[in-house]
Amino acid sequence: MMNAMSGLTISIITAVYNGADYIEENILSVKNQDYPNIEHIIIDGGSKDGTVDIIKKYAGTYHLKWVSEKDGGIYYAFNKGFAMATGEVYAWLDGDNYFHPGIVKKVADVFEGNNGIDIVHGDIEIVANNGRHRGIYRAPEVSFKNALLKNTGAIPLQPSAFLKKELYKKTGGFNTDYRIAADYDFWLKVLKNNPQIYCLRDVIGSYRRGDEAASQSLKGVLAGYREMLAIGDAYGQPFHAKIFLFFK
Repeated sequence: MMNAMSGLTISIITAVYNGADYIEENILSVKNQDYPNIEHIIIDGGSKDGTVDIIKKYAGTYHLKWVSEKDGGIYYAFNKGFAMATGEVYAWLDGDNYFHPGIVKKVADVFEGNNGIDIVHGDIEIVANNGRHRGIYRAPEVSFKNALLKNTGAIPLQPSAFLKKELYKKTGGFNTDYRIAADYDFWLKVLKNNPQIYCLRDVIGSYRRGDEAASQSLKGVLAGYREMLAIGDAYGQPFHAKIFLFFK
C-alpha cells in the first residue's frame, strides 16, 4: 500500500481499555500529524467508561479503523491490530501515550531516505498522569549484542520505535504466554534478526508513568521480573545479566 507521490503508509496500533481520560489526546496526536499516509488502528477491549464514545467521535475524520470487543489483554490487542495493518511501517501507541507534532513525517523521511533501515527510534518524554513533564529518556544506540546478551536496558521504550512490516512479520508478533513482559520478548526477537537501526535524535512522543501504575507496584515489578527471567533464559542470557536486570 504505497503511493509513489506521498510515500510510505505507516500503521499505528493503539490498544486501550477504559481509557477515557487519555484516549482523546492519543487520537489527536495521530490525527493532527502533518504526514498524510497514516493508518490508525484502535483495538478497544470492551470499555465501559466512555472510551468508545470518544473513538466514535473521531471515526470518519481521519484514517481510523477500530474495533471494541472483549479480548485477552494488551498483547492480544496488539496482535489483532497488526493483523489488520496495511502499511509498510508499523508502530504502536498505548492508549494513554501520545506522539509529538510532526514526528511521523520525520520518521517517514528517514525510512524513505535510507532503504536499508529496518527500525527508527528516538527519545521519549516521561510525563505524570496529569501531563506534568518528568524528564526525557534519551534513547541509547541499540546494540544487538548488548541488548540480547548483556541486557543493558537498550530495548526501545514505548512509543519511541517504528519498524518495517517485514521485520515485524519475522517475529511472529507478541507472545501472549507473557502478560507483562511480552514487549521485552518481542524486541529480543526483533534484535535476533540483526536489523539496521537508526537513532533519531528527537523526542518521538510522551510516555505516561503514573506513581500508582499497576506495572510499578511491587507485585507487578516482581511478576514482570519473573517473566523477564524466563525470557532471558530462552535467549541464553548469562547470570550477570539477570543480576543487572534485578537492580535496573
